[in-house]
Amino acid sequence: MFVLTTDFTCMLYKFTPENGVVLVSTGTIADAAGSKREPPYSMFVDQKSRFIALLLYENTVKIIPIGKQEENLVLRNSFSVRIRHPEVHKILAINNDDLGNQGDGIIAVLYQEQSNARPQGMPPRISKRIRQYSLSIADKDAKLIDTGAIDDFVELSEKCDSNVYTLPFGGLIAFE
Repeated sequence: MFVLTTDFTCMLYKFTPENGVVLVSTGTIADAAGSKREPPYSMFVDQKSRFIALLLYENTVKIIPIGKQEENLVLRNSFSVRIRHPEVHKILAINNDDLGNQGDGIIAVLYQEQSNARPQGMPPRISKRIRQYSLSIADKDAKLIDTGAIDDFVELSEKCDSNVYTLPFGGLIAFE
């Protein structure tokens, strides 16, 4: 279980029948600089449990690598990767197996773009778009993947298939 508080302190817990819920790793991922986003925050745990990705600041994805120490998963030092798209709404994991081996994981960035080209008297047209980034934990970087697609418009359902819940007193909790 991953818990993030409003001051961006994070905690990783595990459950065992013998000991119940036990804290296994903790740290802070707050940045001194950067424009904080408003909750709810977009986040996911990599499908192979290599990292946690969070969208906490504007145009920045916070990556927390997950390591193993003895029998426990632990949170490693976090780092930020810059994304070059305004109006980002959500980040998602993409299955690497479908796209070949592309680094340590692929992050899909869903953003919205406003077009001022419109008939007179009509409101601006807002388009939802998607871009993909290949993550390298060793390099602490993410590179934009050129898909060659001319049209990157995407229709999204409102269904959220992650187990992330915003807490009424601030912060979030995520279950894997």
